[in-house]
Amino acid sequence: MFALRSTFVGLRWVHFAPAILIALLLSLSAGAQEDLKRTQVSAAAADALETLRHEILAASILPSLTVRDLVDRTRGQDELNQTLRGAEQIGGTRWLDDQTCQVRLELAGGAVAKTLTRLAHDHPEKLGVPVAAVDQRLATWDERTFSATGTSTGSRDIERLRPPASDRAWQAVPDKARRAAIASARDDAIRRVIDSLRPIQFDTDKKLDDALRVPEVGDAVRGWLGSRPVRSIEFLDDLTVRLTLAAPPEDLFAELRSALERKHEAPAPAGTAGWDRLREQVLARAAAPVGTAVAQANDAMIAKPAVVLPANPPSWANKQLDAEGVARGGKSPLLVGNKARAVALENLRTQINSLPLTRGTTVGEAAKRDRRIEDAVDRVLGRAAPYSVDYRSDGTVKVRMAVSLSDLWAELTAR
Repeated sequence: MFALRSTFVGLRWVHFAPAILIALLLSLSAGAQEDLKRTQVSAAAADALETLRHEILAASILPSLTVRDLVDRTRGQDELNQTLRGAEQIGGTRWLDDQTCQVRLELAGGAVAKTLTRLAHDHPEKLGVPVAAVDQRLATWDERTFSATGTSTGSRDIERLRPPASDRAWQAVPDKARRAAIASARDDAIRRVIDSLRPIQFDTDKKLDDALRVPEVGDAVRGWLGSRPVRSIEFLDDLTVRLTLAAPPEDLFAELRSALERKHEAPAPAGTAGWDRLREQVLARAAAPVGTAVAQANDAMIAKPAVVLPANPPSWANKQLDAEGVARGGKSPLLVGNKARAVALENLRTQINSLPLTRGTTVGEAAKRDRRIEDAVDRVLGRAAPYSVDYRSDGTVKVRMAVSLSDLWAELTAR
């Protein structure tokens, strides 16, 4: 009876094993996905908190005293950090897509003011301003609210991130080069963190560098860093990508310790005190997980000037143009004056367009071939202002305007 039952159970396991295995894998996968989402939300919250910190530190208390000044002079960074932990999330987590989320935090100004007031009263001699003046200004902060939004995106397919379509500098960067720069920036962030850990000394005669050279340890830490969400990414005008990973030092130490304990052959601290000392050093010395890389632009995609400007300024470059605009009719003198101004601007544009620019080509003709010349003319005219406005008794308004052609030449050559 027992043998038959055992055989039955064994056959039943063989029969259902694939289904159980698939269900188990799906469960583990779902759990892993939830862990990743929680990590992303935490990263977005950390980004919001850091933005909130900068906003508060930049706030002015008095004309000669910012929050940063007060905190630095009183060494109140820990107290401010404790206050920041009281920031509350407003609304739920906003998922922009399956890889990107946003978190919004708010902190009451009264809570910040309470901390700053306490610091001011504890260290009045360090303020450089009367405590009473600080009290008076901070008393109004009860009606103030500090807020910030943080964003993070998952490590998977971060190469899809791109600058705004309106960013002209990046229009000359092919997608392949953009993706390569993002990946290189992430690798640079990982390298910076790893390199900052290498000099750390164990309580033995070994360094952390010795442990990180063990493939199972070094690869585990690098892999963990590479799987972290991206807290922020910047596409700078010089085609530099600056990327920040969400890798808090406390979490980094936990992953490092786990890797060291799994690989018994790797150098490791001795005893609880040794691990505590290693933790302190990692938290103090781990570099910020920020990496940079420069994207390679496609020279063929960089806009070339359709018109080559002369090397020397034309003879008109040190002169001034003057134009008049007249308008009449209408119940509002202001509206009539605006019409007269528009006429004067158009007359100025006509004169500018007729100026010779290159051999056989006027400014107006060059502007039709090169959009940047047209933009330069628009900028100059946009700064023009009437120097004379005459409101006549018959309802006519006469406006006179002028532009400096040296200003125009400066705009043209600044391209």
